[in-house]
Amino acid sequence: NKKKYKLKYKISIPYVLQIVTKEKTKIYISHENETGTRVEDCNKIVSKDSLLKFENENSIYFDLWNTQHVEISINNKPISKYLGNQESIVRGSSEPINKELYLEFYSY
Repeated sequence: NKKKYKLKYKISIPYVLQIVTKEKTKIYISHENETGTRVEDCNKIVSKDSLLKFENENSIYFDLWNTQHVEISINNKPISKYLGNQESIVRGSSEPINKELYLEFYSY
């Protein structure tokens, strides 16, 4: 299941992607550097009640093991509502310049 959203608020650059874990969960984060190369920022199992922050200027990519295990925001603006209420794996990306959020959901 794929979805695309246009975020309704302005995203200042650099921006901060913030994730708060509600359960122990697996998180993968990467971003594009100035040359367009993908750089890995995080690829680990994260403990419950952890706070992860990633500052970036370009597109950012994320894989979340369970949509219900995290609260996620960009510049302190929640985007968790776009993840839905069902437990699923999500692969997503955000392009701050055009304010777009892309999500792919997978059931397990």
